[in-house]
Amino acid sequence: MTFDLLGVRDVYHKQQFTKLIQQFVVWRDQRLPGARAIHSIYDRAASTVMKWLFLGLHDVQAISTYEYILPFIVSTSRRCPRILLSDLQPELLRISELNDNTELSTRASFLLTRMCGVSPPRDLIGQILNALFEAIQQSPASFIFITQQ
Repeated sequence: MTFDLLGVRDVYHKQQFTKLIQQFVVWRDQRLPGARAIHSIYDRAASTVMKWLFLGLHDVQAISTYEYILPFIVSTSRRCPRILLSDLQPELLRISELNDNTELSTRASFLLTRMCGVSPPRDLIGQILNALFEAIQQSPASFIFITQQ
C-alpha cells in the first residue's frame, strides 16, 4: 500500500456511498421494463452517480474518484481492500450494456472511456485490471469472446 502524503485518496463519503451501491442490487430487481425503465429508481440513481463520477474525473483530485469507481467494477467474488464491499455486481459494466436506456448506457460508456484518461493509483491498477478481466470473462454478452489458455 502506498502512503498517501497529501490525503488525496481519502474517501469522505464512504459509508453513504457503500449504502448507495448496495441499494443498486435491490433497485435493479425493481427496475421497470421497456420504455418505462428511464423512470425507475435504478436508472435515475445510476444517472446521478455517473454524472458525479464523471465530474470527479475532471477535478483536480481526479485520482480520488477511483476509490468510488472501483466498487462499480468489482464482481461478487472480489473485494476492494479500501472499501469493503463483498456483495457487488460489476454495475458499471452492467449499466453500459443496457438496451432500454441508451442515455444511461452511453453515460456509463463515457465514464469508462474517461477512466482511461486519468492514471489510477499504482496500488489499484492490478485490482482494476483483474476486476475488468473477470467481468469481461463472466459477461453474458455475445460479442465478447475470450479464450482460456
